[in-house]
Amino acid sequence: TVYDMCKAIDQTMVIEGITLLTKTKDTLPN
Repeated sequence: TVYDMCKAIDQTMVIEGITLLTKTKDTLPN
């Protein structure tokens, strides 16, 4: 269903966002 598709896309976006956040955290000086 459309709802399931949205959920799957949402999960992917969340995972990508977390990956981006961790990457930027690693590159930024403490």
